[in-house]
Amino acid sequence: MGMFKGPKHSCAMSIATLTVNLPSEEIEFLQKYAQQHGLTAAEVVAGYLQRLKFGAQPAIHPEVAALAGTVPPEVDAEAEYDRYLLDKHR
Repeated sequence: MGMFKGPKHSCAMSIATLTVNLPSEEIEFLQKYAQQHGLTAAEVVAGYLQRLKFGAQPAIHPEVAALAGTVPPEVDAEAEYDRYLLDKHR
């Protein structure tokens, strides 16, 4: 999963402080992850909250992505599939 590394708070927004009590192993993981990715712990948490807020889309498998556009636009794929199912279950 990629992290946003753009400018910090590029739009005007108010910043608030939140204290969260977590197990020390979780804090250590957060700090290590942030350091490995060149982020602060707050940026990691903010990025995660943004994904929750806006609904991150799962990555499309490359083999599935390679199929994109293989059905001509004039074909009604849904109707063809319905016809296939009707024929299959006769």
